[in-house]
Amino acid sequence: MSKDKIMDVLKENPSGLSISDLARKTGFHRNTISSKVRLLEGKKLRFRMVGKSKVYYLSHHHLLHNLKSMDKRILGALEKHPDGLSAYDLMADMCHHKDIINSTLEELLKKEKITHKHINGEKIYYLSQF
Repeated sequence: MSKDKIMDVLKENPSGLSISDLARKTGFHRNTISSKVRLLEGKKLRFRMVGKSKVYYLSHHHLLHNLKSMDKRILGALEKHPDGLSAYDLMADMCHHKDIINSTLEELLKKEKITHKHINGEKIYYLSQF
């Protein structure tokens, strides 16, 4: 059933996916994904806007259920990076959403809602002072 396949794909992509990404990963047509997502929206799925696109992700209840496998995800991510990872990089690697975080930060910088400073070679972000 397509709803089950959508839920399975989103379990593997906890940071969320757009309709196009869901269609590509499930093999279902975009229209099928759109109709099934609408049925699941609010109950099992939530969404956030990234630019003009809705990015769908599992609701809090379903995410808690997936925490049982968190230790395996952490170990898997650390196996890929033997030199180690910061907590942020570990989270981003596990959730595959570093690109979403970075694009959202860039949008907020453009809108001047946040600012940043370079400290010890890293960008540190702050709310803009109006």
